[in-house]
Amino acid sequence: MSAHRHSRAAGATIVAIALLAGLDGARMRALADATPPVAGAPVAAPLLGGTVSTYSPFTVSWPAATDAGSGIASYQLRRSVDGGSWQTVSLPSATARSVSSGLRPPHDYRFAVRAVDKAGNEGAWATADVFRQRQVTETTPGLSRSAGWTLRSSTGYLGGAGLRSGTAGATVTLKLTGSQVAWIAPRSSSRGSAEVSVDGTRVAIVDLHRSSPATKQIVFRWAWPDAGPHTLRIRVVGTAGHPYVDIDGFVIVDEPPSDATLVGAGDVSYCALTGDEKTAALLDGIAGTVFVAGDAAYPSGTPGQFANCYGPTWGRWKLRTYPAPGNHEYYQAGAKPYFAYFGARAGTPGEGWYAYDLGAWRIYSLNSNCSAVGGCGAGSDQEQWLRADLAAHPRACVGAVWHHPLFSSGEHGGNAQVRALWTALEDAEAELILNGHDHDYERFAPQASTGAASADGIREFVVGTGGTALRPFGTPLPNSERRSATTHGVLELTLRSEGYDWRFVPVAGETFTDAGSGSCH
Repeated sequence: MSAHRHSRAAGATIVAIALLAGLDGARMRALADATPPVAGAPVAAPLLGGTVSTYSPFTVSWPAATDAGSGIASYQLRRSVDGGSWQTVSLPSATARSVSSGLRPPHDYRFAVRAVDKAGNEGAWATADVFRQRQVTETTPGLSRSAGWTLRSSTGYLGGAGLRSGTAGATVTLKLTGSQVAWIAPRSSSRGSAEVSVDGTRVAIVDLHRSSPATKQIVFRWAWPDAGPHTLRIRVVGTAGHPYVDIDGFVIVDEPPSDATLVGAGDVSYCALTGDEKTAALLDGIAGTVFVAGDAAYPSGTPGQFANCYGPTWGRWKLRTYPAPGNHEYYQAGAKPYFAYFGARAGTPGEGWYAYDLGAWRIYSLNSNCSAVGGCGAGSDQEQWLRADLAAHPRACVGAVWHHPLFSSGEHGGNAQVRALWTALEDAEAELILNGHDHDYERFAPQASTGAASADGIREFVVGTGGTALRPFGTPLPNSERRSATTHGVLELTLRSEGYDWRFVPVAGETFTDAGSGSCH
């Protein structure tokens, strides 16, 4: 029997059974429906009338799914931030086709939706393109203004400042690259109207007059089919009796940059300290993949310390984090709370080593707790896996993250047990190794596993500055180029197809920094 005749026969059997069971027509169609519904990709747009804060209000919506049989029972929506794991987004009802969502700038977002019909068939995920949304203020370099505007300070403005004009004809012009823009402004009884032009064409008159005041409102939005460049101009109309118009900033939606970002540190959270809160605030403002170079939760990596110390700070970015285990994780047998907290993102329990692609790069997260994993030396399971993966996934640019550094001028110093891991990476002409363990920041010049300076060697960073107490250096090692034992912060790496840029970002109130570039071998 052909597949087509077989399908028809199966359908007839279902219908016959349904008739015998006394089912009505709708339930019969549901039983006979074996075709999944087809959903359309979701669209995200700034929410007109929404209030802007540390998050930008967006509406995510999608068209009705098509279904040839029983009809749509529900939709499912999920999102990914900065390329991290998918996270389910709750909907106001099972068949809702839009939802409001606060998105934190300046991060990369991707949404996907699928439909489920009344017969239980799940459709394929319809996935939208990745976009980056960011907030810019009234002082952004792309903004110019005519005479008639004053810069005012008030807690009612984003960032505490905004532009105001009551002069008819005064203009503000924003030049931007992006596919969407939204204007942020306050409304009140003293505010009037403004004319808005897009790419030289007047498109709207925006009335900011309201009897009840409201601040940080999205009062206008516009979308283009391409990223531009584009121009937005706002001109004060000069409404009699209430002429004022304010510029409190803009929300811009754009494509993410082509180069990947890797950002993070090691030695992060101790509930009795506040350094992790300060470094987590840095991650809030940096898009990209997060690395943790071990010792995420002090003092002993318990479930409670992961939940209550790490969780409220760096844990809010868990879905975009790739961790490596430190020695404090192994204060618990087998580092079980660590593996339970991070799940699949920590690799296989009992091993803790894995690899992932990031842009043009291959990144290895390794386990330097050598005695807990059968050693790290030549011929060990981890070293053999590393060499095999390097051979199977050749890349022009390679980096690695683990906890214990081979070289360090800090309190603990270097750990020779990891030399074979370094050598395997060196043989594959890797570029970067990122470590923690010593509670300081130290950058080394490229060097071989022997410690000899080498232009073809690997550059090591010790970044034990994630939040726990810092410790002083001993005698600087050869090839140590830059050091600080007084500043918490994160290391931000821009991974280009032929090289990398680095930048140490200090927490608020600190001034130490370090920056530079390197090339892939």
